[in-house]
Amino acid sequence: MPMALSVASCSHNDDDPSPVVDDKEWKADAYMDTSVRPGDDFFMYCNGGWWNSTVVDETNPFKMLYMGQLEDEMKKREDALTLPSKTKMLADAGKTDAATIKAQKDQLQSAIDRVDALTTKEELWKLLGELYQEGYRTPFNLLTFSIDGKVVITLNVYVLKDYSAQLWSKQSLWWQLANDADLLASVRPLKGAATRGFDNEKWPMLVTFFNTLGISLDDVYTIDNFPDFIMKGSAGQLLDAMIETQDTDLDEWKTELKQVLAEDAVYFDESAAAAVSTTCKDAVNNFLKTYLRYELSRAFAQAYVTADQKQLMAGYAEELRQTFRERIQQYDWMSDASKQNATEKINNMTFNIGAPDEWFDEGIADLSQEQTLFDDIRALRRAKANLDRKLVGMTTKRASFHQVILNIPLTTVNACYIPSGNYMNILPAYMLSPNYNPDLNDAHNYANMMAWGHEIIHGFDTDGAKFNQVGNWGSLWANENDSKEFQKRAQQLIDYYSSFDVMPFEAGLKNDGAFTVAENVADLGGFLLAYDSYVKHLKKQGFTGDQLRLQRLRFYEAYGYFWSGKWTAEHAKNRTLGNEAKGVVKDEHSLFRERVNGVVTNTDDWYDLFDVKPTDKLYLAPEKRIRIW
Repeated sequence: MPMALSVASCSHNDDDPSPVVDDKEWKADAYMDTSVRPGDDFFMYCNGGWWNSTVVDETNPFKMLYMGQLEDEMKKREDALTLPSKTKMLADAGKTDAATIKAQKDQLQSAIDRVDALTTKEELWKLLGELYQEGYRTPFNLLTFSIDGKVVITLNVYVLKDYSAQLWSKQSLWWQLANDADLLASVRPLKGAATRGFDNEKWPMLVTFFNTLGISLDDVYTIDNFPDFIMKGSAGQLLDAMIETQDTDLDEWKTELKQVLAEDAVYFDESAAAAVSTTCKDAVNNFLKTYLRYELSRAFAQAYVTADQKQLMAGYAEELRQTFRERIQQYDWMSDASKQNATEKINNMTFNIGAPDEWFDEGIADLSQEQTLFDDIRALRRAKANLDRKLVGMTTKRASFHQVILNIPLTTVNACYIPSGNYMNILPAYMLSPNYNPDLNDAHNYANMMAWGHEIIHGFDTDGAKFNQVGNWGSLWANENDSKEFQKRAQQLIDYYSSFDVMPFEAGLKNDGAFTVAENVADLGGFLLAYDSYVKHLKKQGFTGDQLRLQRLRFYEAYGYFWSGKWTAEHAKNRTLGNEAKGVVKDEHSLFRERVNGVVTNTDDWYDLFDVKPTDKLYLAPEKRIRIW
């Protein structure tokens, strides 16, 4: 890794060598409020200057300083890209002459006529597979996930009767399968399983559909009728939907399938769009947000992510991995057997950094020969289906980044860990400026790698610890004592975070420590991984004395700066409690203030570096400080 430091010339007096210094740009001081004691409110100490000068109101209830700058830079980069499919589709959307509109209506009608011609359910399931492959709208969507270190597939019924799509959220089937160990344990392969509903006689719909797609039933999974989950969340909804769709009689199926197909008219028929209170242009733009993720991601990677950058960032990631290995051996609260399990898991964790090493042409539609907007729409759907099929049967290590991109494009300011495959993903926003900037003090760069450490620790939090090193269901803990000790420490963190008043202050409104516990575990552990890695880096470079202390102190301040923001009391209340009427979901993350104060108060060095006294509001006695990862 290149050393971006300034080294003072050697003194002639060997007993008084000049220290190594990092004299690159340091920004965090500009936003501080040093009238606040760090031990009373470290968040306000780091960000109070910006907080006091920033206005938030009903029109803009939440503003972010650093993260806002990061999002702005990513948006500028994305806007500078030229995407052939988007250009073609927007051009074709402008073709509103009568002949072009009629051609698209006729093409859609031909698919509807094929439904009218059906005489048996077997024909129906086969036609559904054909229509899906051809790019028509159907009541199904394919979802890939990982089991036993390879990619398998399931079917999401998302448009029929009262069932609606939930394709990307913490409540979605994709997310649940990726993150819920008990749910993952309840899925079974369609072929050869002895559990209810998985023999070929009971699921003719699935068997025929996947045979039509040419996907081996060995790689097809669905949700077992597992008592704990049959009516729980979207998993229960999926099973209910699959049972009902298979049991629905042919005539009703035909009626509803024709309605589903006809919904594609919103892309080219203004009267159809107006009937559902939208416009053709808006419908096309919404379509592009989902079906251009892969093309957008590849274009972004080609424009902004270089092999040298990936290699540099991979070096930082490996520093964090090694630091975690070392920290695991130091823990005195778990047995050697559990330490071995944890070490195997971090050793086997896949780090997806920046962009995939290979791209699959199956995921990119060539629209150059398509004649109409409806042709474009279908071609993009076919590309998505082709990529899903391409991934099925692959090793998770090879396919995992592509699975993520199909849900979160590389332009997103995000990082994530997927327990069912034991892989963490650092998207480009976390390796490009302003997040990583070689011209800034290295404390800034390492503190921001807290986000990387955060994702690593998700493999070992209250949810991730239910998955083993290949991502299958299986406890991290080798014995009951270790499991109980982990739960005890997690409960301590729950109780501590639940003691925080939500800011801006509102009487009786407390942070929900139980709801946010997994993220709080990841915040604390991720901070320590990045901090320990930075301290090792400093010592390796020769930092000593006051300069070593200064850079350690700056790491803490950079961490506070990372979470700089301001919000209204209503925003804080909505994010803490949720507000269904306003469409605000309860946030599994603590608010920025708690993400700062809750972490630093549980790290020993903070007390020394910032002269925190027992009389300070945030002071925790050493025996009260929570130590997990």
